[in-house]
Amino acid sequence: MTSTPYVYERQSEYWTSKQIDNYLLDLQFEVITLPIPTHIEYLIPADFIYFDKRSPKLFGLQYKALYHNERDHWRLDIRQHQTLALYPWIYYCLLEVRAYKEYRAALHLARFASNDFSYVGEVYPENPGRFASYTRWATFFRQLAQCKKGMLVTSEDHLKQLLTAGLDDPLLRRLSQSAADLFLVDFSSSHVVHYTSFFSGVQQ
Repeated sequence: MTSTPYVYERQSEYWTSKQIDNYLLDLQFEVITLPIPTHIEYLIPADFIYFDKRSPKLFGLQYKALYHNERDHWRLDIRQHQTLALYPWIYYCLLEVRAYKEYRAALHLARFASNDFSYVGEVYPENPGRFASYTRWATFFRQLAQCKKGMLVTSEDHLKQLLTAGLDDPLLRRLSQSAADLFLVDFSSSHVVHYTSFFSGVQQ
């Protein structure tokens, strides 16, 4: 039986991404939103993020919409999962929006999970085979601030290495073409750079 998403995939992904921005704005962060760079020379405004001893934190989100047929599930892609293994600071954001009327609660309904588990084609929110290794947004963000999630970034060169996984730029292009968000959060200056694939069509 063919499975279909409860809500158009990019729609629920966009709602969640936008609500993360709004959450950060409510906490008095200044947020600048840019396309995910397809080449490493397109990075950040040098006067916006300062790499000092209170280094900013980098994390990414790979969105997965909730599908349904006989069972609710999230669908994973094996090539994408293999790519994410190069980025331990990118987390799955497993969306649970089941109706358009839930759009304002999209962030609260999402589950955040590390990508370090063995590949499976489908992940289930309920038993049997329930995927239980996740946190909700408030816990995830507190763990980010406590250096328990994400990656400390110590310099612009370190950021470049993290964004390319020490390999070639095409890995960035692959991320820019998927439903992914990258966040560089500077807790000391309250600045955030939000790289988003929703701007993937923007010329760089």
